[in-house]
Amino acid sequence: MKNNLLSLSKLFLVFSLIFSINLGFAQETLTREELSIKKAEESLELKRQKLVLLKQQIESADSLYVAGEELADESKINRKQAKEEIKAVEKQYKSESKPYNKTINGKDRTAASEARIELREVTTQYKIDLKTAQNKQKEADKGLRTSDKMLEKADRKLDMLGSKLKTAEKAYEAAEEKLENLIDGE
Repeated sequence: MKNNLLSLSKLFLVFSLIFSINLGFAQETLTREELSIKKAEESLELKRQKLVLLKQQIESADSLYVAGEELADESKINRKQAKEEIKAVEKQYKSESKPYNKTINGKDRTAASEARIELREVTTQYKIDLKTAQNKQKEADKGLRTSDKMLEKADRKLDMLGSKLKTAEKAYEAAEEKLENLIDGE
C-alpha cells in the first residue's frame, strides 16, 4: 500500500509538473506579447525623453546665441564711447597745454619754469585720463572677442543639435509606429 501511495504521489507529481509546464508555455506566449509591448512603450518613452533633452539643449544654445549678440551690441557701444573719450582727452590736452608751451618758449625764464611745472601736472592728468579711456576700450574689445566666441560656440551647438534632433524625431516616430503595430496585433 505504501508503494501504491508512493507511486500515485509520484505520478501525480509528474502530471502536475507536465500540466504546469504546458500552462507556462501558454502564459509565456501572452507574456511575450505583453513584454514586447512593454519594451516598445519603454523604448518610446526613452526616445521621448531624448527629444525633450535635445530641445532643452537647443534652447540653451539659443540663449547663448542671444547673450552673445547682446554682449556684442553692448561692447560695440562701449568701444565707440571709449574712442570718443580718447579723442576728447587728447583734444583737451592739446588745448590746455598750448598756452603752457607758448610760455615755455617765451623769453621770461621764471614764467617758463612755472609753466613747465604746470605742464607736467596737466600731462600727468592727461596720461591718467588717457589710460582710463584706453582701458575702457580694451574691455570693450575683450567683450567683442568673448561675444564672437559665444556666437561661434552657439552656432556649432545648434548645427550639431539640429541634426541630432532630426535623427531623434525619426527614431521617435519609428518607435511610435512599432508600438501602434504591436498594439493593433500586426
